[in-house]
Amino acid sequence: MATAIRFDAGQFDVPEVLPLRTQPHPRQRYLAGMEDARRFAGGARLTAEITPLDERLQPCGVAFAGDVEWRAADTMTVWHARPARSPYLAVDVPCEGGNRQRIILRVTQCESFGLDYAIRGDVMGS
Repeated sequence: MATAIRFDAGQFDVPEVLPLRTQPHPRQRYLAGMEDARRFAGGARLTAEITPLDERLQPCGVAFAGDVEWRAADTMTVWHARPARSPYLAVDVPCEGGNRQRIILRVTQCESFGLDYAIRGDVMGS
């Protein structure tokens, strides 16, 4: 035995509702476009120079090169062949015009993906 459900289109007609693209939620209205505020492309991997930092944000190891990728406006992933042993990282990301922007990253997760390590962290500031 099959059950058939019929919806009357006129019953659900709401003329005041607009698509999300033209009318965002009130809380989203303030955050719209923040992910595009940085000067480099999101989601693209960039090669950056990374320096390990201790709890006092002082260099505690040798700088190394790694690939960085933005996950969100305040989250970044560093890809490298070795795991991160320090609680913070200073990431020098290349920007337009040959300049570099230093970003302080608080390491929240470090996991292995085959031969590489994904070091995820929260951006503390630049």
